[in-house]
Amino acid sequence: MRNLLALILVVLLPALLNAQNPAASRSLVITHVTLIDMTGAPPKPEMSVVVTGDRIVGVGKTGEIVVPQNSQVIDGTGKILIPGLWDMHTHTIYYKTKEVEERFFPLFVVNGVTGVRDMGSIHSIEQFNRWRNASAAGKLIAPRIYCGKDGRQRARQFARHPGEK
Repeated sequence: MRNLLALILVVLLPALLNAQNPAASRSLVITHVTLIDMTGAPPKPEMSVVVTGDRIVGVGKTGEIVVPQNSQVIDGTGKILIPGLWDMHTHTIYYKTKEVEERFFPLFVVNGVTGVRDMGSIHSIEQFNRWRNASAAGKLIAPRIYCGKDGRQRARQFARHPGEK
């Protein structure tokens, strides 16, 4: 388990930060990794994965796959690589946006969660859009965020705040 977390920290964070910067043209290549592709197939040892921009552009046996020139190469020997995970039911309930930015979102990423669907929040759609833009610009470590209606309006349908009739 410790190896998996270390792999996520060492491999996934730089890849996500690279993926958030559309100007980044340098490829990331993870070699000698055991790949679990989540299809039910057995783990595939000695694989390489090539990421350019925000896309996986190649997967194959190490030594058989073409490694783009000037790539950042990470040796994944003894490590396991899985696709990014999604949390399909989250609630962004920290009142302070700083807590969301410094604690909530980074915890997803370091645990391999690269996407979340927020089902209701105290924060506005406009705030979620600011977070998405900051993440896309590489200024915020956060998973991809999908959310529904403005959570503050939705919450008022079910609960009253102190002082409201």
